[in-house]
Parts: sequence; structure tokens; C-alpha cells
Amino acid sequence: MTDPLVSVVITSLNRPAWLREATNSVLRQSYRNLEVIIVDDASDDPAVGEVMHDLRGADPRIRVIRNSQRTQIFRSLCEIGPSLRGDYLAILNDDDRWESGFVEALPTPPTRGLCSCGGLLRSQHHQRCGFGR
Repeated sequence: MTDPLVSVVITSLNRPAWLREATNSVLRQSYRNLEVIIVDDASDDPAVGEVMHDLRGADPRIRVIRNSQRTQIFRSLCEIGPSLRGDYLAILNDDDRWESGFVEALPTPPTRGLCSCGGLLRSQHHQRCGFGR
């Protein structure tokens, strides 16, 4: 039996370095059956496009979408929803990171319609400083 496919949507706006870090945290997951969709919400910074191009070329699981105008995450999710192939959906903002076992630790099958979790807080120097909810 094949593990369920998880669609991971990463949203971004004008933060190329953070986008790269967030995407890499998804690619380092111990759970491997993922599709990654990066949605850029009409960034002004050309470096975002360069990072998206690099990431897409580095892993065939990555797709990129660039909005021509700012639409916010909910509209973007409505628009891309029909193209998602996964059995489950996980959303990650570009300023967040996942520990390597995050997806594997999610309940399968989910016991609720919506699953949310706390996050490990880190300082600007990446020092662990607490657990948030």
C-alpha cells in the first residue's frame, strides 16, 4: 500500500531567503510522499523568482505559482485547490519551519476535519526559546 500523498502549500511574499529555508525544511521531511506547491503572492523582489526557479529545478516534487497581483492566501488556495493531487493538505508560511518528522507525526487518517498544531519558537538567531500554540 502506498503512503498517502500530502500536498504542501508554501506561501510567500518578498522573502526569498525565508522561502528557501521553509522549502528546505519540507524537503528534509522523513515522510517522502509529498508534493510541494510554492505560491508567490506577487512579490516585488526579483530574487523571489530566482529562488523559486532554483527550488523547482532541484526537486521534481516542487511546483511554483506566481500571482500577478496580491490575492492573499485564501484566494490562492481556492484557485489552486483543484490542481492539488494530495490526499491531505498542509500549509506552511515562508517564515515558518518544520522539524524533519513533522509530517510523519501528523495523525493518519486525520481524526478531525482540520488539524492544527503548536510550533517550536526560535529566536532570530535560531535558538529554541519555547513552544507556542
